[in-house]
Amino acid sequence: MAPLLRYVSLISLVGLSTASPAPQLSGGRGGASPAAGPAGPAGAACTEIKAALPREVFYGQDKAYQDEQLDYWNAGNSDLKPACITRPTRKESVATIVKILNKYPTVKFAVKSGGHDANDGHSSIGPEGVLIALSQIRGTTYDARTRTALVKPGGNWGPDVVSPLDKLGRAVVGGRLGIVGIGGYLTQGGMSYLSGQYGLAADSVLEFETVLANGTIATITRENNPDLMQAMRGGGSQYGIVTQFKLKTYPMGKIWGGIRLYGANQKKELYEALHSYMDAQERNQNSAIIFTATPGSSYNIFYFYNGQGSMPPNGTFGGLEGIKPQLDVTGITEYSTFLGSIPPHTNFHLSQIRTSFWSMTFPYIKNGPELFSAVEDAYLATAKQVQGPNPKVSGTLALQSFPASLGKHSAAAGGNAMGYGPTDGPRWVLEMAHLWEGRENDQIVVDVGKALMKTLTASRDQSIRDARGQAETYLPFFMNDAADADNVFASYKDYAKFKVLQKQVDPTGLWSRSGGWKLN
Repeated sequence: MAPLLRYVSLISLVGLSTASPAPQLSGGRGGASPAAGPAGPAGAACTEIKAALPREVFYGQDKAYQDEQLDYWNAGNSDLKPACITRPTRKESVATIVKILNKYPTVKFAVKSGGHDANDGHSSIGPEGVLIALSQIRGTTYDARTRTALVKPGGNWGPDVVSPLDKLGRAVVGGRLGIVGIGGYLTQGGMSYLSGQYGLAADSVLEFETVLANGTIATITRENNPDLMQAMRGGGSQYGIVTQFKLKTYPMGKIWGGIRLYGANQKKELYEALHSYMDAQERNQNSAIIFTATPGSSYNIFYFYNGQGSMPPNGTFGGLEGIKPQLDVTGITEYSTFLGSIPPHTNFHLSQIRTSFWSMTFPYIKNGPELFSAVEDAYLATAKQVQGPNPKVSGTLALQSFPASLGKHSAAAGGNAMGYGPTDGPRWVLEMAHLWEGRENDQIVVDVGKALMKTLTASRDQSIRDARGQAETYLPFFMNDAADADNVFASYKDYAKFKVLQKQVDPTGLWSRSGGWKLN
């Protein structure tokens, strides 16, 4: 979701790429350039990994290092310069790296798949640590007999997974943009255009081939370790480094979809119709939308209907069908073409735009569409605070439906970390983005984001009280969209269980030295 929201925000920042200086790889946050040669424990770890894997370790002066450092969606991650970057080419190399890192208990590290996590330090690390970049472990193998796909973590959904499977008439539950990375998306849960039909992407994982904390390679399945399987479906990076996913595939023909643009004067009717879509989606689970707003300016809705080449029947999108868009770019097309319709993310690297995301889960409250308008009003007020004297700041918010069918699909598959069950009702997940230029503006964006979350939490909680028992109260964070400050794990109903489980598979606390949200 985050890359799509970032793309929408970039529309209003088109001037930044030509005004920005070329990115510099030396210096930056965290100390001197590693090109001079790493020192201390991190340097020693790099030296030992280099000796074991001479062609898979790179330093600041190396082009492979520089390319990897620029391959982030958030420029804040590129600011962090690791002592070295490892680019393992196979699972055995990952195991070797993990075993060596166990020898250096003070050395931190991060694991990077696609680099789309906007949070500084999740898939990036400074000179005190080592970056394990999985970009060379990529590709998809389809098994026609079992109708499953073996998917490596280091590629992007479009070229590495969706396109080759689309040619075979198959699809997996995966990213909503072809340029999204694979590893973090799947381990954090993964919302898809196909989720109404099949659940979160993580629910379709049959096997996690994983390098554990002790450096051994294990295959985690529902049969051999059901608790760990549940935890890894949406539990992030705290159980191991996944080197391959075995995924269910599903039949896929042409789809109907695209984008429709609406004006600011259509706000009231759009929010009322958006609210009505939740009931429509429950009746027609092969539809999906993403609603994005540039507050006070315009609205975009991304539409999707998986009808094997047919048009969506009347009523599929509820009241949204009765609102005339200012621009309509929808039609029947291949699934891979639909996901690849946004330009490659490399087009956005030159601007070195900084990105911040915040997320919140809302209940679906019947007869309560006014909540959406209140969210936008609060967001608009904080966006003005962020801008202040700096006009080169853009903001966007998005609403995505989490239908009740998600819980049913999850339960049938053995459960996931978010813990939705077959009796759960629908929810909305809100994502808020700020995009800006200049490290000097980082703190004000963070401060305003926290203030916005406080305001929206109060508004949401009041709406729940007003609903008098008619609204869902279990509202966990959606990890793929969450900010580092969000206490994601504590919002999960099985938090205590996961803490114990994580300690069992990582008794020495290796993964506590890696990036991302922590259980222990």
